Parts: sequence; C-alpha cells; structure tokens
Amino acid sequence: LLPDGKPAADAQVGLKIPQQNLNVGDGELVAGPMNDSVVRTEADGSFTVPMRDTATALYALNEAGFAKVPSDSWTNGVKIILQPWGRVEGVLRLNNRLAPDKKVEISEDRDFGTQFTEGGFSVTTTTDEQGRFVFAHVPAGNQQLCRQIPYGNNGWMTGNPTFFSVRSGGTTNLILGGKGRPVLGKCVVENLKDVPEDPIFMVSIHALYPTALGTKTNAIQLTSAQQRQEQRRTLSGQSFRATAAADGSFQVDDVVPGTYQIQFTIEGGGQSLRDMTRLNSQPKQIVVPALSDPEKCEPVELGVLKTSFTIQKSPFRQPQANSHSLKPGDSAPAFETKALSGRPLRLQDYKGKFVLLDFRFMLPSGEMEGLQSVNNTFGADDRFVIISLCQTADEDFLKNLSAKGATHWMQGNLDFDAMAGPYGLNAASFPLIMLVDPKGKIVATGLHGDDIQSTVATALAKK
Repeated sequence: LLPDGKPAADAQVGLKIPQQNLNVGDGELVAGPMNDSVVRTEADGSFTVPMRDTATALYALNEAGFAKVPSDSWTNGVKIILQPWGRVEGVLRLNNRLAPDKKVEISEDRDFGTQFTEGGFSVTTTTDEQGRFVFAHVPAGNQQLCRQIPYGNNGWMTGNPTFFSVRSGGTTNLILGGKGRPVLGKCVVENLKDVPEDPIFMVSIHALYPTALGTKTNAIQLTSAQQRQEQRRTLSGQSFRATAAADGSFQVDDVVPGTYQIQFTIEGGGQSLRDMTRLNSQPKQIVVPALSDPEKCEPVELGVLKTSFTIQKSPFRQPQANSHSLKPGDSAPAFETKALSGRPLRLQDYKGKFVLLDFRFMLPSGEMEGLQSVNNTFGADDRFVIISLCQTADEDFLKNLSAKGATHWMQGNLDFDAMAGPYGLNAASFPLIMLVDPKGKIVATGLHGDDIQSTVATALAKK
C-alpha cells in the first residue's frame, strides 16, 4: 500500500537471500545475477514472490516510498505500507573550497554481519558546479555519506564518512568536509626493484591507533555489534587517502589538524586483486598544524620522503599448488573439532561422501558466492557435503549468520594450531578450498571461482 493507504501498483518487491545480492538503489531494487525473486505488484497492490526458507527480509518500494519486512514478521496476505522516502541535500567542500564534479556516496550505516545477511542501501551521485548534491530516495534510518576518491585508472575508494540519521518524509541538510587542509609531498621508493608492473600508488594518513584497538586483530573479534560499529566509526573518521602520481608525488585533501601516521602502499603485477603484489611502507609520524588563516587554507608541505617497502602477497591471493603440503592424491588428514551446534565434527564421519573442505579465517569471506552456488546445485545430493572451518574468536557472530541462513551448510571451528601442520595452513592460505573423495583422498585443492562448481560437478558425474 502507498503511504496514504491506496494500492501501490507496479511497485517492486523482492526477497533478500544471503549470497544472492538484493540492494536498494536510487528508488529501485538492484538484484544480483543469482536473485530471481524481484516481482512487480498488480494494479490492486497484490504480489506473489517465490518463498525461500533462507530469506531474511522482504523489500518493497516505488517512487512514493520504501518498506522492509523482516522474515519473522511475515504472514501470508500481510499488508505492507510504504513509508515516504527521506531526502538528503548538501554541499561538498574540500580544503575550505566548494568541490564541483566530485562523486559522493550515501549508504546504510550498518554492522558488517547484518549488512551481509540483509543487504543494504547505496547510491552514488556527482556534485554540480557549486559542489551541491541531492539524494531523493533515502530510506529512513542511520546512513553514512562519504566522498569517492579515484583509485588507479577506473577504481574508487571511500573518503572520510559523515554519520547521520534520516527521517521518513523529511529532508536532511549536510555539509561534507571542508574543515581540513591539503597535505603535499613526494615519496621516493628506495627499493625500486621490488615495484610490480603497472603499479597503483596510494597514500594514507591516519590517526595513531589507540592501544586498546591495536590489540584487536580485526573488528569481528569485538564482543558486540555496537562495539564493532564504534570501532569502525572511530577509525574511518580519522583516515585520509589519495592516489599518488607515478613519480610518487601526492596531495591528500581536507586533512584536519592533528598528529598522524603517513603510510604508502603500492599494488600491481596483476589484472585482479587475487594476482596482485602489494608493497607496504613503515608508517611515519607527521603533524598537521591548525590553519593560521582558514580562508587561505595553506597546504602542509612534507617534502621528499625516502621510503623502503616490504612485500606482502595480496590478501585475496589464492595459494598455489605448492604453497601447502597437500596435493591431489594425498590422504586428507583426520581432524576432530566442534560444529556450531556444539556437536563433534570429524572428517572420518563423512567417509563414503565427497567432502568440500573450506578453510577460512572468518565468515563471511571470499568465495562465499561460489560455495552458495555449489550448495544450491548439489546440497540435496546425499553423496556430497560442504564443511566450512573458520578461525574466529566470535562464535556468537557465526551462529547468528548461520541462523539467518547466510551459511546454511556444515560450520565448524578451525583449530589452527592442531591443523596448521597436517594441512600446511598459514596466514596466506585463507580461504583454502579442497575436494576430498569418498575414500578420503584429495581430488583437487586451491579451488576458487568457477573451479569449485566444475570440480564438484565432474567428481559427482564420475561417481
């Protein structure tokens, strides 16, 4: 129904299903290639969507408004009343100047796990000649706004966000940025021989991390969604980035006064993140003083910074066949751990089945779409099972994802110390996916992308 109670004809309705993207764009639902649930309402506002047991929410929208219905509120024949869109208007400023022709993104401010299982809202626009921007279709709730910063030839990274709340039917006015000054300099690479082909040179200026946060290896290890969100807001609000030129010269815009660390990153040597080599510099401390005259907005000149880099493999890189001790034909080492249900989980209990073993640091993570596709295709085959073993300190977070259907196959805890030796795991291994045959022999390892589906299909066809 429309906000006034009349039927909402030709509105879009769809289900948010984990790993089957469905997001809210600029007044429309944007469905991923695996999500076929989006339909249009009839003249009387009625609709029929194919039910999915793992769906976490139902989205409905048209030009008049938007509604989200959590799965625990569904009943057959439920009446959905669209709530009027909010509107966000504002001006982008950089270095105390209006910033025309810049990309600005608004998106839903949400905890990572919730965003993964329920989707989110995200729209990008470009500022006009006066630096103004308008978003006319914004759902009510907590949002964040940030500038998009060019990365490489055609990529983008996000700038410092502003967090705010939007009221249904209301207009929110904002000024984004404009309180800082430019920081200029030039990074001279001392170990040029290590620089990969077609490098992308990035500079980051970020606040000194508090000791309490520095002890956390990642945000997922914090004890609550609220703490994870607070950490993300704290760190993202004190970070400024830019892409440097090929000669290492750079300008980082709108850096507010404070004491920071500056760090350089070089990526290249591959067409995809999976194949890239990454070089990192050691951070150096800098001070950005307050402006004596805000109208002039004088830059901070750092001069030439001679910098040595260390090589780091891309975190997205899949291990090669020789990067761990096991290879096709070897026996998969036995293991015993606990499933999220608390029950014992042992590889030997699945003798006689093909087992797709998925080792990872955290869930959700890379290759989840491929695993979901395999589960959709072969999950009902009693000759086959998927087991994901995850190393994380937050079992409650994993259980929440599993309960919402984000990972609805066998989940267990990865005892890294016990399994690192037998399986040859190391920090660069994750995610590591291998297929084990009914006799416990490894069929293939280092699987990723379409290889996961094709390898399982071939194995089951032969059986």
